[in-house]
Amino acid sequence: AGLGSDVRAFWGDELKTVKSPYPTPIPGSLRSCPPEGHGYEELVAMPALNLDAALVHQNLGDAQGNAAYTGIDPYFDDLFLMSAE
Repeated sequence: AGLGSDVRAFWGDELKTVKSPYPTPIPGSLRSCPPEGHGYEELVAMPALNLDAALVHQNLGDAQGNAAYTGIDPYFDDLFLMSAE
């Protein structure tokens, strides 16, 4: 959600827009610098979520309630767990 949605209307003046530090991709092009007429996307800066709890799936668990995940976590579950109260 962002520009073109009702998110900004809901949040009012609390949200700001920022310019992406990365060039807007041009379909079918491998250029790293934007040519004339192309620029950088405007994005909506959202405040961080303050999580009270986080529910994640784990690979291993035992009867005492200990759990662990093994391997690479493509869903950033570890970051959700660290940010939750």
